[in-house]
Amino acid sequence: MKTRTSKIARLPKAIRDELNHKIENGLLGTTITNWLNNLSEVQQIMAEQFGGRVITHQNLSEWRHTGFIDWQMNREGRQHWWEMIEAARELSQTGNPTGEKDASGYLGSILLVELAQALNQLHRTKNPRER
Repeated sequence: MKTRTSKIARLPKAIRDELNHKIENGLLGTTITNWLNNLSEVQQIMAEQFGGRVITHQNLSEWRHTGFIDWQMNREGRQHWWEMIEAARELSQTGNPTGEKDASGYLGSILLVELAQALNQLHRTKNPRER
């Protein structure tokens, strides 16, 4: 992931996360820029680092195509891993009647889930060259 230096990238993570949720929920750009520009923390950062210039619709548009996309991909990646871990737990529990915690079995289960997903993706790929 690229280090960003835009107005929005310089905001604290908590504000960027809330912003990303607002974008994801379909809030209008003017509503979002008004919200951002009225936050005292944002005003302070804009004054210190950007000569007091406010966050514009263009800044928000650029963020939607860069930082927001990165945020979504990161979140989807974490969700994917949580689903794999949960599937591995289920496999470990059904395959281990004593209920003992076995790290190697657990990791093996994760590997099996990942392999099954890769094979499933391969199976869905119809183009022989892509396969």
